[in-house]
Amino acid sequence: MRGVHLGLVASLFVLITGCMTPMAQRDIDELTTCNNTDLKALRKNLLLNGYAVVSQSDDDIVTDYKQEGRNWSRVTVIKVDDKTFKFKVRNRREGYEQAPTGSTLTTISSNDGRRVQAHSQGSQTFKTTDENDQVYYVEQRAQHEATRSAVCGR
Repeated sequence: MRGVHLGLVASLFVLITGCMTPMAQRDIDELTTCNNTDLKALRKNLLLNGYAVVSQSDDDIVTDYKQEGRNWSRVTVIKVDDKTFKFKVRNRREGYEQAPTGSTLTTISSNDGRRVQAHSQGSQTFKTTDENDQVYYVEQRAQHEATRSAVCGR
């Protein structure tokens, strides 16, 4: 019961503060390594999980970005030895922001003949893109295991 209580307290802390615990490097290595497989099997797993392969050589596979909600992810698989492969995930998030384009001074004639000057502020919508390598947090372990399963096929 104490373990459940501590886990609940830790989860509540993360929700309230937004703090995430970085994963240990050995855990990241475990989650980003595929053992006892080959490039043909890895390619098949990626295709079955919705990734389009952009390029492949004897030592690597690179996928195109796959959309998952508002996020996109790309996988690069690199051969370590004949039966071991490492992969890296790159994430991209796209969005839109409005930015002011400047103000203009306009002269308007009123119904009673007066001339009034008015300032107007213009704005334009811009598409934004944020790209980064996957960051591994303990609290997102289930998501990282799902990615490993999609790449390695387990």
